[in-house]
Amino acid sequence: MARRFVTGDSPLKALEFRVQTIFSARRVGSAVRRSYSGRTSTMQRCGSDAHMGSLWDAGSISGRSMMTRMVHLIAVMVMMTAVVTGCASSGTTLRRPGGSGRQVIYQMSEELAFTTALDAYAVLYPKQSVDDIVEGQRRGYNADEGASMDWWSHRLLVIPAIGTDANGKEVHGYWYDYSGSMWPTEERQTGLIKLIRARLDATGTAVMVTNLRDGQYETDGRAYLGLKRDARDIRPRAAIRK
Repeated sequence: MARRFVTGDSPLKALEFRVQTIFSARRVGSAVRRSYSGRTSTMQRCGSDAHMGSLWDAGSISGRSMMTRMVHLIAVMVMMTAVVTGCASSGTTLRRPGGSGRQVIYQMSEELAFTTALDAYAVLYPKQSVDDIVEGQRRGYNADEGASMDWWSHRLLVIPAIGTDANGKEVHGYWYDYSGSMWPTEERQTGLIKLIRARLDATGTAVMVTNLRDGQYETDGRAYLGLKRDARDIRPRAAIRK
């Protein structure tokens, strides 16, 4: 039976851990403040007939506690907004400056398309494990890197394509689509695509096309699986050659 491609889920788990850590810290802080405030908590005061102004008295521990909670809540809201809206990046080998609406694919074999991608991971992320992913009919790889509680996800799809060249001839080739998550630097956002483009441009296989559409893979892809191995172990010569 052919091995199935598996989508790595560590980025989602890492995000869940970060959110849980934030709320756990808030719960601990609240417990400490309740213990410190003595017999009468802020919640009890709000439920009594006590004057609300006393909560904001300069000497009131409960007032300071409420203000601290408000600051914590605002901080959490800002962080969650950043997580939702500001943590993704993307890139592709299709687009070129001044391409006049045309797109670029590379006329090459499936083997060269996939091994070029693995070589790029070996050069840029040699110690990271490479997962095999599938999005619809498209195949590719993902590698996660990080330090402390920060992490970055590098997803790269190797896509077979069919297009029409300047002479009206149908051509077959491949192109690459990159997506990253969390807060990658500029180098991380563009590193894989720039390296792949530079190496393939040197082969003279780039073709400008229109009417682009997905093609078919030549094999089931088992020969090019990452299998969660370190990138340097998959393509050791590429890691040394960098």
